[in-house]
Amino acid sequence: MVYGTQVPRYQLKYDVKPGDGKSVKVHLQITQSEVDAGFAMFVPVYADFGEGMRRIGQVPIVGNSTRSVVYSMDGNPKRWR
Repeated sequence: MVYGTQVPRYQLKYDVKPGDGKSVKVHLQITQSEVDAGFAMFVPVYADFGEGMRRIGQVPIVGNSTRSVVYSMDGNPKRWR
């Protein structure tokens, strides 16, 4: 059921650090803004490892807030979306 419409704004910050062996640890910080306190969204996270964009997960965010997540990956992504 839809109770209204809002257009959220998102900001992505990330930091890549060496992990174990050839892996890397990617620390993502996603901020959702310009929405009501009850607005909830599963924000999909995509990365490009040189073969096109691939979905690597999703981050639930409620209201105007920031969520941080860490992904362990086999290689360093070239781009994020």
